Amino acid sequence: MSIDAGGGRVFFRALHGLRGLMAVWIVTFHTNPHSFGRLKVTTYGWLAVDVFFIMSGYVLMQTHAGEFRALHLAAVSRFLRMRWYRTYPLYLVCTMVAAAIYPLLMTGFPSSSQLAASLLLLEGWALPGIGLNEAVWSLGVEWIGYLAFPLVCVLSWRYRDHSLLILAGAVLGEIIAFLIWPVSAASGPMSVVRMGGEFTAGCSLWMLHQHADLPRMGRVGDYAMAIAVIGLVAVLMESRDWIFTLPFMVLMVHCAAAPGALVQSLLGNRIALFLGRISFSLYLSHTLLIKLVHLLQDQFPGRSPPGFTLALYLLMPAVALGLCVWVEEPTRRFGRRALALPATAEPAISGR
Repeated sequence: MSIDAGGGRVFFRALHGLRGLMAVWIVTFHTNPHSFGRLKVTTYGWLAVDVFFIMSGYVLMQTHAGEFRALHLAAVSRFLRMRWYRTYPLYLVCTMVAAAIYPLLMTGFPSSSQLAASLLLLEGWALPGIGLNEAVWSLGVEWIGYLAFPLVCVLSWRYRDHSLLILAGAVLGEIIAFLIWPVSAASGPMSVVRMGGEFTAGCSLWMLHQHADLPRMGRVGDYAMAIAVIGLVAVLMESRDWIFTLPFMVLMVHCAAAPGALVQSLLGNRIALFLGRISFSLYLSHTLLIKLVHLLQDQFPGRSPPGFTLALYLLMPAVALGLCVWVEEPTRRFGRRALALPATAEPAISGR
């Protein structure tokens, strides 16, 4: 189910693998958004972001809940600086690449306001438009979750006896909100509502697990995961209201945290763990590579499109691994040293 990752932290293998699988799902969505007949599996790949938000709340609670039984400025500062080291250096590299290739994709260079909006993570939720790298709107929204996390954690401890009610309220509240205001879930205030409901659900789910017998839950984890997947597919096939998939995505994260033998073998194997390791780098870089390959394809219109698609699928994990090894992991380790935090075995998950 889980192994000690050192430093008092726990590494959830199946959760890590699920994160990798979700990264692949969203990559296939951006690469080929209409496929697999009526199921249209890749058409709904953008829902992977919702699973990311739920997992982020869950894993941040696992990693930092002990630090926030009460609010302390030093602990809040340390947490936010660690989040910065964990997410921003890699994001900065990808943003600079996006700005560099902008003239190849558009007319002229990005404006100073575009670049500033990107660097400040304001695109989508605070300012209209997607910006230089459309895949990363969610990082700006998630930073709102990071800023709120210390208070959310304190309140989770204070009302831990009501965790199930809070979880249900977060899910139901988000469903009602999107039924009343069925607008874009990737921009404007509703993107914050989307993140907030799912992030809170993840935090509450972790708190529920502190009073649960996870090994016992794991015995039925395979059946529960089957229910989650079948329910998600059924909703997407029969309804256009994506928001009704939310309970099944929460159940999916629960099953990855308390996995059965089959779920553990599917999500905890080396391939899934490798995908989990590169998932953040893959998420931040894949749309830039898609644009470049499509630009190259336009220059050679007579070449076979499947050949370009195959090259793209080989290039994306290779680039993501390079970014992970040379940017993401070194800056994470540097951050832990700078903050005098204990070293952890890789790959350990913390938020994204």
